[in-house]
Amino acid sequence: MKLNNDCRTTRRDPLLSVQENGRTFILKNACRQAVVQVEVDDCLITVGERCDWLFELTEPVKRVLFVELKGRDIKHAYAQLLATIKQLKASYQGYRLEAYVVSSRNPQTSPSRDLLAKDLARLGVKLQATNVRLEVNICP
Repeated sequence: MKLNNDCRTTRRDPLLSVQENGRTFILKNACRQAVVQVEVDDCLITVGERCDWLFELTEPVKRVLFVELKGRDIKHAYAQLLATIKQLKASYQGYRLEAYVVSSRNPQTSPSRDLLAKDLARLGVKLQATNVRLEVNICP
């Protein structure tokens, strides 16, 4: 898939955040490295399952962070991440893929959640899920 430049913004802010309905994902970028923020939902991908955002980093390691801000439906959040990663994986050869869910609730375990997490792990994707607010430090 060709990445649409209208959906991409390169930023060097010390804090980058996206939020939706009281849920917030924050990238701490004290070293002010270039980060490409991509609006996935209804911009890069307009049909089918898709996550909300992704962030591309090239230093010190090439990484892509897929982000889903969700209410209570954790199973749907994982499905959206999985669908997005499968669709975009070829565009990010050589990148480390990471997935993040910020929800209003985060059940400890459920069979369907565990299966989706295993699907992400099979794709080599590191997954982190938390409630309400998640901060990720991207500087060494």
